[in-house]
Amino acid sequence: MGALYVQRSYGSHGVFDLVAVFRREIRLIQVKRDYIPKWELKRLKDFARQVAAPNIFVELWQYPNRRRMITRLNAPAATGS
Repeated sequence: MGALYVQRSYGSHGVFDLVAVFRREIRLIQVKRDYIPKWELKRLKDFARQVAAPNIFVELWQYPNRRRMITRLNAPAATGS
């Protein structure tokens, strides 16, 4: 997808499985085959609410029936004066 750098940490019990750095954005990604436990989704959403930078995105990638479904959990506020 054009990332300059990707760090994988799946299975580490951390918040994210992937950290992907692109030229103009950073994506913090949790990957699930299909189901995500409620407690884990809450943890992701709580983290996403704290991110204020306009170019950092918290995403959940799910693969139900082998189809990728990407959900962006935050929409950082646009900055400008």
